[in-house]
Amino acid sequence: LEKFMSADLAHYIRVFLTQYLNHECNRRDNTIISYRDTIKLFLRFLQNQKGVNLQSLSINQLNVENVRGFLDYLEQERKCSISTRNLRLAGLKSLANYIGREAPEYLEASTQISQICSKKKIHKTADYLEEAELKAILRQVENDTENKHRLRDYALLLLMYNTGARAQEIA
Repeated sequence: LEKFMSADLAHYIRVFLTQYLNHECNRRDNTIISYRDTIKLFLRFLQNQKGVNLQSLSINQLNVENVRGFLDYLEQERKCSISTRNLRLAGLKSLANYIGREAPEYLEASTQISQICSKKKIHKTADYLEEAELKAILRQVENDTENKHRLRDYALLLLMYNTGARAQEIA
């Protein structure tokens, strides 16, 4: 039975990556590569951190505890960002959902994995200049007689300040 189980997981991973994502879901190549890399990292995590022999890997090792451990490993050991962690989680959720649909005996584990929440990314607040700081910069630009484009630069800085536009938007 154990031999069947290890072949089972390899089979599901192969079909997931080579047929399901491409033909049924019509995912882009970059998505498939990202999911493949996620699975490689997860398998490496199981081997190196959990001591699992990949030759005897059981489909039962795709479980909520190992996925959570993998996510912690990504953040703490590999120093991955929350965005990367969430991307890897999406790949494992997709694999687990596929296996749950194809093999209903694993639906419970699939459901548990699909309920792992993505972490909220903390967005940095935009820094801004105080009025006195802006006036100092504008004075510097205005008084720079060496710069033949000082009026243009002055106007662009005022435009950016008054509209809140970024340099990329102005360009």
